Amino acid sequence: MRHQAVIVSDIHVGRRWRSTVNSEVVDGLVSSIKEQGLRYPVSVVFRDVIDDDGDTVTAPALVAGRHRLEAIKRLGWKTVDCDVFDDEIKAEKWEISENLHRADLTDLERGKQEARWIELTDLQKEQTAPFESSRADGKGHNPEGGIAAAARELGIDQTSARRSMAIAAIPDAVAEQVVEMDLANSKMALVQIGKAAQKATKEAARTGASPEQVIVAAKSAAEAELEKVLDKKTAPQSDRKARQRDAFWKMVAKLDDDVRRELFDDIRNGRLPS
Repeated sequence: MRHQAVIVSDIHVGRRWRSTVNSEVVDGLVSSIKEQGLRYPVSVVFRDVIDDDGDTVTAPALVAGRHRLEAIKRLGWKTVDCDVFDDEIKAEKWEISENLHRADLTDLERGKQEARWIELTDLQKEQTAPFESSRADGKGHNPEGGIAAAARELGIDQTSARRSMAIAAIPDAVAEQVVEMDLANSKMALVQIGKAAQKATKEAARTGASPEQVIVAAKSAAEAELEKVLDKKTAPQSDRKARQRDAFWKMVAKLDDDVRRELFDDIRNGRLPS
């Protein structure tokens, strides 16, 4: 990463993870920048973008600092010193790291951001793999697995990383329904829906389905799982008790006869676990 003065009007905002700008945040930044200057630089990466005339040009594209950029525009700045990335993957990881520090992320949003980090880590591994194996003595470094490396970077365990991958598997159309149904912070439900989509995707791919058919299969499975989640959420207490009884008897049926007898003796004599 290097530092460079960039013309403010040249910075291309593009499609953002969150498209809205919080005017109150911008107001606060305007006051802060007036008093203390810009303490944390806007970050950009130079890439090909489409300008207002529809032409492809190489321009500084915003990586992180949308509210800071809006604040300096209000202040009338013509140029700004930016952190400039030369690597697209590092640039996107930087953007994700800023997003993950937000306190207002839903479980759905956080899961998708962490999953994208894992994907980018895999891409980095693919890029460095030829160099890892290029030593003449054949003793190249044995790199961490993608999920293990990403989990370490993110400061989470591998189980949480896999849950985030499941959440990210929820098709966008179903994710919109999840938000509408106020389930964006129901992590276990999100993982359940995502795993159904993952399973359907693998099954469809295994049978040689086309990419379009795979997408349809994942969406259908996720929608079906969402319905199950909503049924459980809205079911009356009597239905939930009935499901619990059914689950109990299914478990009992799998026990050996002697274990089953001991279980019922314990129940009759009140020897229940606390």
